[in-house]
Amino acid sequence: MTTTHDAYAENCIAESVNMLVPWYLVASYAYYHLDNPVLSDGCFDRLCQRFAEAWDQVEHPHKHLVDRESLAAGTCLLAEDKFPEIVKGAVRHLLRSAEKPKGTRRKRAQSGHTKSVARSRTEENQHVTG
Repeated sequence: MTTTHDAYAENCIAESVNMLVPWYLVASYAYYHLDNPVLSDGCFDRLCQRFAEAWDQVEHPHKHLVDRESLAAGTCLLAEDKFPEIVKGAVRHLLRSAEKPKGTRRKRAQSGHTKSVARSRTEENQHVTG
């Protein structure tokens, strides 16, 4: 089962219409070039529709990468090498976060790892300053 970030994307876009650009690019890169969607088809379709409706209000440095005809068709024809590195990095981050098992931090803290690291750092600081 594919994990999507629909709610996260929709919340970001609700806070700022300018977030339509990065989410469109991120979702497009993940789907069309990595074959690993980060948004459901329905969410992407709603994003495209909202973006098309709000086109004139959207201000973003990567807006020029979005083709209005592709947007209206609910697709993206941007070549892989045209996507900004920040978009590729965001996709990698989202995909990694979807792979991590939930509760990893809690388990590490319960094992005492966090306490031992903190104790080691404290001892190092005392040694350097003492």
